[in-house]
Amino acid sequence: MPDEPAWFKPHISVTYCNADPPAREVIDRLTRLRVTPPISVPVASVDLLELRREGHAYRWTIRHHIDFDSE
Repeated sequence: MPDEPAWFKPHISVTYCNADPPAREVIDRLTRLRVTPPISVPVASVDLLELRREGHAYRWTIRHHIDFDSE
């Protein structure tokens, strides 16, 4: 998207870490995951979230919801 703001980096989060592990440990674990065969997972719907931090907790607002047809 050429008009995308420089600060906007679309991504999908699959985990969360609130610690400061050694980089080598993280690299080793991710390297092992690269050889894991892909799987298929049925997805009935998706939500676009606005994520924010309030104090020590993350909160979100669903901005858009899409249900997929089950046909």
